[in-house]
Amino acid sequence: MRKSITLALASTCLIASSFCASALDNAEFYAHKDIKLVVAAGGSGRADDYGRLVAKHFARHLSATTKISLQLRPGNNGLIAANYMASAPNDGSVIALLSSTIASYQILNGQGVAYDAGKLNYIGRLAPIPYVAVAWHASGVQTLADLKQTELIFGGTATKDPSYIAPMILKRMFGYKTSVVLGYKDDNETNALQAAIDGHTPNELDRALERGEVSARVATWSKPAGAVAQDVFPLVQWSAHSSPLLARVPLIQDLARTDEERNILKLLVADTEIGNTLSLPPNVDKDRLNYLRQAFADLLVDPAFLTDAKILNVDLEPMSGEDILGLVNATLKTDGAIVAKAKALLE
Repeated sequence: MRKSITLALASTCLIASSFCASALDNAEFYAHKDIKLVVAAGGSGRADDYGRLVAKHFARHLSATTKISLQLRPGNNGLIAANYMASAPNDGSVIALLSSTIASYQILNGQGVAYDAGKLNYIGRLAPIPYVAVAWHASGVQTLADLKQTELIFGGTATKDPSYIAPMILKRMFGYKTSVVLGYKDDNETNALQAAIDGHTPNELDRALERGEVSARVATWSKPAGAVAQDVFPLVQWSAHSSPLLARVPLIQDLARTDEERNILKLLVADTEIGNTLSLPPNVDKDRLNYLRQAFADLLVDPAFLTDAKILNVDLEPMSGEDILGLVNATLKTDGAIVAKAKALLE
């Protein structure tokens, strides 16, 4: 099969010699290589699903004999994996599926950051990560109007995560009655709520809802909820764009009353648009990066890949690596006054 790929590339050379030389060099580099795919998550959950899906299907678009091995690097909401990528080999042998918060965390907190999100290279996005704040059915809260009268206690994982940021913004920017209990693991280690939403199993936050320890959480919401509609009430979307599945649920930006508030919210939800993106370390050769981006484009139309994505019930809403870099740089270049206001709201 490798021979047929090489012959195909060789015939292309008759038409575009510079492209062919680069493609042949890159195909030769990836032949018989074991590529490392770093995933900033544990051994379950949506990030893990995307990682395993890519590991299974991406390799053959690099060369017929390439293999991809997963390396799980969970911890500190993705910081450990992102810091690793800052100094990982930059020859294209290490790819990563990092936390979507790498850019926003860099400018909003920065503690422990050893990477520069603007210097990483981006192959392309598999899908965004839309969130929604939901109230448990027994909480007495069904709408944002109810949240002005009745307090919700959200379960949260860390201060850098939407599970904390969204309810704090609802409280401190808009005056809703919310509080957050931190320390829960959002690891999908067994999987009620999130299971019904996306076909996964209940994690620690979901079990906390069922036990009555908390009355709300921020969850990803990418598929029709089905049975979950009787268990939770979606209150507000925490996302860059409204989901057609939640047409009657307001977007957090819809609540903004001033340009300043809109700009703060734009910064805070930027990570939802970056989403599940494949990235590379800094200083990757341009030809190697372009080769990987073309392989990613080929992956997205691969019938076997699309079939498995459907089986796993994962969304695909791709975006180019160039556009992802644009989003990252736009986040990093946010006006300092807006960054300061956002920090103050989250302290």
